[in-house]
Amino acid sequence: MALDTTEMHMLISLMEERTKGVVYDRAVLNNALRDVYRSRGYMIQDRGYGLMMYKPLTADDSFRQIYGDKFYLSRLDTF
Repeated sequence: MALDTTEMHMLISLMEERTKGVVYDRAVLNNALRDVYRSRGYMIQDRGYGLMMYKPLTADDSFRQIYGDKFYLSRLDTF
């Protein structure tokens, strides 16, 4: 969602203002975001397994060539 905790707090605040129900984030991919959620009173489930797989787009491409260090993945659901 964001690259630092200040931005994480800001984006979560915006989302909380707009949603009418439950907030559920299936892909908390780093400890900083997990700690921000925890500091805001969200229930955290630390146990679980996740798997992300990728395949290069062509035989000559690599993940780093295509995405470099700018690949971020997040999915945030609201109900």
